[in-house]
Amino acid sequence: QFASGVALEMGLKRPKSQNKDGNAHTPSLSLEKINEIDGDWLFLSTLTSDGAKALKDVQGKPAYKELGAVKNKQVVTVDGSVWSTRGGPLAADVVMEDYVKALSAK
Repeated sequence: QFASGVALEMGLKRPKSQNKDGNAHTPSLSLEKINEIDGDWLFLSTLTSDGAKALKDVQGKPAYKELGAVKNKQVVTVDGSVWSTRGGPLAADVVMEDYVKALSAK
């Protein structure tokens, strides 16, 4: 994803399970694989009202609440229409601002 590339350029690291080359969209998240998204921070987004409902449902599940980032209150909701784009300088600025705002708040 574009936002992951911005993170890497900023010197941030992704969890091993997410450390893959390319700009493909992230596969759909399932409760069985939710531990694969865990990292120091979670930046979550959706693009549709169905996605927003699904995210809200997941956030109520015990498996989600056990993620380290959730326990450490290091989860940020971001604008999916920007974070999932192919990028560009304006989108990169928004993503960088989101990262900086979240990381400097701790």
